Amino acid sequence: MGGELADELRRPAALLRSRSAAALKLAQVQSAGLKSRVVTALILGAAVASAVVYLPTPPLAAFLYLFVFVGGYEWANLAGVSSRIGRVGFALALAAAGIALWFWPPRLWAVAVFWGAALALVACFPRSSAVLRSTAAMLIAGALALGGAWVALVALRSHAAGLVVWLLLATVLADTAAYFAGRRFGRRKLAPAVSPGKTWEGLIGAALATLAWAAAGAWFFDGAVVTWLGVGVAVVAAAVVGDLFESALKRTRNVKDSGTILPGHGGVLDRIDSLLAAAPVFALLML
Repeated sequence: MGGELADELRRPAALLRSRSAAALKLAQVQSAGLKSRVVTALILGAAVASAVVYLPTPPLAAFLYLFVFVGGYEWANLAGVSSRIGRVGFALALAAAGIALWFWPPRLWAVAVFWGAALALVACFPRSSAVLRSTAAMLIAGALALGGAWVALVALRSHAAGLVVWLLLATVLADTAAYFAGRRFGRRKLAPAVSPGKTWEGLIGAALATLAWAAAGAWFFDGAVVTWLGVGVAVVAAAVVGDLFESALKRTRNVKDSGTILPGHGGVLDRIDSLLAAAPVFALLML
């Protein structure tokens, strides 16, 4: 009888130790993931910022095409292209599409209209799943999204390298603020059907960080603060649409990441999804 009672008393303690060990392991995994995410972002950010500042526009355009190519390969996978040859073919075709967009005068407006349609697809998800599963429709979407972002960045760099640096840092700050604000304060889901982890509190954190950076932009570029705050609102709104649209694509295909090339982030698209939508919107407002 005494032995049975002792066993009963030890069970809660053992269960508590087991749960504590599991919680510690989870915290260690999350910490390691955050570390790799930060290191990857710093290395990638430094490389891209250096290229933007020091490379002339033609070599920079070629450098950015590396991201377009890899992103195109991943997009083809999300669009349902199963063969590796097919994905490479789409990535190469995307390069031609970007060049064609460059010579089409209303290119940025066309890309902005596309992102408006993307917002509608996100808002209607999962009812819009049929469109998102359409390989042909999503390949066209990929050409507009990736090609449009490339055109916007090159056009901005032709005008002023500082604009590209500001935009890149704006998207990084928004993403980082959303992550930490969401983890600390996140309660209300932003788009639970599309991305259950994103919250309104995270969006508010991203908006505050972007607005603060926009105020700094007004000082640096000697512009009106009100104008730059409006630009900041437009950029963070577009960034959210880009993020959610890629999330909808991934959820439709039942995948967690677009790829595995970037430690802590997944694929290239997972890192630049916000920039894809923010770049053409920012270029329209600034050029």
